[in-house]
Amino acid sequence: MSRGIGFSFGVALFAVVFAGASVAQEAGGEMWTGYHAGVVGTWVSGDATVCDNQTCNAPGQAYPGNDFDGLFGGLSAGVDWQVGSLVIGAAGDWSWGDAEGFSRSITGFGCSTGCVTEVDSIGTVRARLGLALDGFMPFVTAGMAMVDYRVSLGTAQDDHQEMSFAGGAGAEFFVTDSMTANLEYLYIDGQDDLDIPTCGAAPNNCFVNVEEIHSARVGLNFRFW
Repeated sequence: MSRGIGFSFGVALFAVVFAGASVAQEAGGEMWTGYHAGVVGTWVSGDATVCDNQTCNAPGQAYPGNDFDGLFGGLSAGVDWQVGSLVIGAAGDWSWGDAEGFSRSITGFGCSTGCVTEVDSIGTVRARLGLALDGFMPFVTAGMAMVDYRVSLGTAQDDHQEMSFAGGAGAEFFVTDSMTANLEYLYIDGQDDLDIPTCGAAPNNCFVNVEEIHSARVGLNFRFW
């Protein structure tokens, strides 16, 4: 995707995070109502397959697996509004790291110096719905993710920025009067047809199919009202 789309995603992230400002300020008096900003650490893993000749399921053909994993770190921000025991919120985050999968040539499929699938950064904008249990809040979340991929076969490579669904669940809890920690699992839809356009002769270019991305996240948030 273009840089313009990435910029628009960034604008949307901050717009969603602060869209609930007036609501949160007016609600006042509830433990979970207000803004939060903090840091997030993430373990990212995913499944990918390297394909060619416009197919990934030719009869009798094996394709290299490119499963990837790695650590990410980033920033997060959001706003919550507590109504009784329900907490309605919006959150955004962006993390950077290196989740890489590497495979060598297999019978019937050449990878030259290697087939590689990488994820370099992940940003999300999501809604949250939680249940306030005093200082502990389990929640579910859903929204969109922007993922930066790099796919390569030997010296042929290309970068892709793709948007997809993100959803999961977690829990957040107070550790001081103004600080919370959270644990969260997030599922992100994969992407098909991540082209490596200089690999082979068109229209039979190589491409990568990413099945799905899983992330286990730990966050530390400063809350203010």
